[in-house]
Amino acid sequence: MNKKILASIFVITLLACNNGQDKKAAVADSTNNTLNTDTVKNGIEIPGKLCFQRILKQDTIAIELFIRDTSVSGNLIYNLYEKDRNKGSFKGSIHNDIILADYTFASEGKNSVRQVIFKLKDSALTEGYGETLLKDNKFIFKDTSKVQYTQIFEQVNCK
Repeated sequence: MNKKILASIFVITLLACNNGQDKKAAVADSTNNTLNTDTVKNGIEIPGKLCFQRILKQDTIAIELFIRDTSVSGNLIYNLYEKDRNKGSFKGSIHNDIILADYTFASEGKNSVRQVIFKLKDSALTEGYGETLLKDNKFIFKDTSKVQYTQIFEQVNCK
């Protein structure tokens, strides 16, 4: 009889210990599903959400960037002096240091899509510009290897 009680206590203890690990794994997994996972680039850990801004005279460009593994999405606002403001969202991917995404935005009462390209290196973001062409109602870069990265953004606290 004593052996049965000891065996039962041992089994219950074993199950209780295992359930604790399962709960920890479930919490860790649910955390990864609800939060953007961290991405490691060039030995630097990048949080799932980054925000950048560029202000030059009366022009402001703001970017909210979400990174999960190699997927990238976010919001982008161009508020350029004496020009129509355009505001929209983008979705794409990051490979090495380069983010290439489709930016869907509204400007002058019209919805449009164009590619955007950024270089993200050492927590610095630089927008690239280059020759584009119209393909399937979307402006895309003719050759991404010839893009010039000239517009430097300052990292800011996300709101």
